Amino acid sequence: MNASKTLMGTLTGLAALTLLSNAAAADFTVTGTVNYVDKSFTYQNGWTGAKPEMPARLAHVEVVNATTGAVLGTAITGLDGSYTINAVGSGTANVKVRAISKSHAFGSSVLRVTNASGQNYSIETPVWTAWDLTTDLNGGTLVSQLMTAGSKQGNPFNILDQMVSGMRYVKAMGSGNPSVNLRSVWPGGGGSFASGTKATIADDDGYDDIVQLHEFGHVIHNHYSDNDSPGGTHFISDSDQDPRLSFGEGWASFFAGAVRNYEGIFDPGFYMDANGGSTTGGNPLKLRFENQAPYGSSIRGEADEGAVANVLWDVIDATFTDDKSPGSDDDPVDGSLLFANGQTGDELLWDAFVGPVKTKPNTTIRDHWNGIFSFGDPGLTSELVSAFDGLEMRFYNDSLEPNNSVQTATPVSLSSAWSGVRTLYYSSANPAVPGEGDSDFYSFDVCAGAVLDIATRYPGGAGDAKTYVDPYITLRRPDGTIFGQNNDGGIGRNAMLANVLTDASGTWTVEVKTIHNYRKTGSYNLKVQQISGPGGLCPCCPLNGDISALSLTLGGTQALTITAGAQHAGKWYWLLGSATGTSPGLATPAGVLPLNYDGYFAYTLSNPNLVPLTGSLGLLDGQGDATAQFSLPAGSSLSLAGLTLHHAYAVLGSLSTDMVSNAIPIARTF
Repeated sequence: MNASKTLMGTLTGLAALTLLSNAAAADFTVTGTVNYVDKSFTYQNGWTGAKPEMPARLAHVEVVNATTGAVLGTAITGLDGSYTINAVGSGTANVKVRAISKSHAFGSSVLRVTNASGQNYSIETPVWTAWDLTTDLNGGTLVSQLMTAGSKQGNPFNILDQMVSGMRYVKAMGSGNPSVNLRSVWPGGGGSFASGTKATIADDDGYDDIVQLHEFGHVIHNHYSDNDSPGGTHFISDSDQDPRLSFGEGWASFFAGAVRNYEGIFDPGFYMDANGGSTTGGNPLKLRFENQAPYGSSIRGEADEGAVANVLWDVIDATFTDDKSPGSDDDPVDGSLLFANGQTGDELLWDAFVGPVKTKPNTTIRDHWNGIFSFGDPGLTSELVSAFDGLEMRFYNDSLEPNNSVQTATPVSLSSAWSGVRTLYYSSANPAVPGEGDSDFYSFDVCAGAVLDIATRYPGGAGDAKTYVDPYITLRRPDGTIFGQNNDGGIGRNAMLANVLTDASGTWTVEVKTIHNYRKTGSYNLKVQQISGPGGLCPCCPLNGDISALSLTLGGTQALTITAGAQHAGKWYWLLGSATGTSPGLATPAGVLPLNYDGYFAYTLSNPNLVPLTGSLGLLDGQGDATAQFSLPAGSSLSLAGLTLHHAYAVLGSLSTDMVSNAIPIARTF
């Protein structure tokens, strides 16, 4: 498919076919060129003041009997604006050449530029009087001059040229001709917009090529894919828009840049809406795709149309792309590289756009990401992840997956600190796409009577929904019953359960998910904080410690409190340790002792009550309690930094183990 895409087919060949079909009946030939007056602009300066003549590409031209109006022959201009018309007639006639703002170069459907009344624009040569219709005619160069809509300037042949560029790009991507006529209307009043198969170009956008391509992009979106945008007011750098709207607008802006890049236009990587009534300057609205200038870091998240355009651009740009840094690529994906399936970035994005994206309801940029991977791993996965992540679109598994059930819950500490970035995007596939969101489960040990705050926020404390996930939290007791739920109790769409008074001791779980119909994925931070209540590492557990870390440099002691319960009074206890974690642990008749067998375990087993673990073997008092301690001498080897030891105990009966405790950690730090 790659080869067929790059071989778009010489569209001028369509004109040649027209000529051949009429060649046998032709009585005379008319040649010439059609140009239009353009207005030049740059990202830096807006309108430059230059007004070059540009070829009117693939435009409809015809030879007309100026007296009767009869059309004597038609053709399509080439990419250089030239034409050759094989005309028929006899005798003499008053003739002229007419160029019309439409193109028949894309199958049976027509691209048209009309006024608000639906009338095509046209330009004509002077009349050749009593021309011998057996004599070839040189029509010279026919030029469409600047046109005005009130005080605003435009040119319908310039608008047609942007539509031609857009269709050339679509054809190069391997898609067929449109099945319906596509139209642009100018002048269209005070604002540019698109609906269905029609783009309406504002009075002052008659020379805003990028705006025209943006609106034509909406038309292409509507016709070749599925545009679920609800429409309405929208802004660049608004990261709290409806992500369906942001995808539609962002993709259209990207389309404008991609088309200009395909056409080899210098510096294609930006969006700009200039003031069409200005002679020079006049560029109040613009966005550079490479570095998000002038908005910078405010361009973030799938709800931001600027971020959508930027991240798609990241997939197709390359070191040879003319941009703000010619000769270098500022993004992790180099568009000069082929993906594993032999596609360019443009082709990869387009296939997702017209394939999987087309079938999804409520389409957002997330669906485009899913579509990229729906055909399998395209290669350059890490680069794609980096590009999307750089703009805070985290459509991949976080490091805690699979924690999508109570049984696989991730343990968290009770702390005022927010977690790292977590994503609601679990999938069993690797890479983790396509995904439709998931539930993240977290567990923590707490005593009855503790007061908790449980909350989500947008990563880094962003004030709005940059990732547009809508978190919903469910808190469950140790027995699995639901204690409470919340949707929007936090900031914005974030969830929060405040001042939770726990009514049971043990392992609680909190589930984070989204219940919104299209905000299914995104990123968040989580905090589970104990505001008041029993203290210690695990205050209601059979084994508790007063601290969780010791300095290798300074040394110190961790006090361990054993509370086995009065039912075990007078029995032997044995406190043991492990340097390799708590899972899977060691099976006993009383349950799993949460320590792994290793060298440290063997040492504590063979050397009870000796440093570093004193009080490790003894008898429980009348309440079933005892104390022990772990000691770390000052000046210990710094090579032990980062090593965490765990300790747990077993209560010994006459013939077997009667009880096993929880494990308490002690980390070694600098």
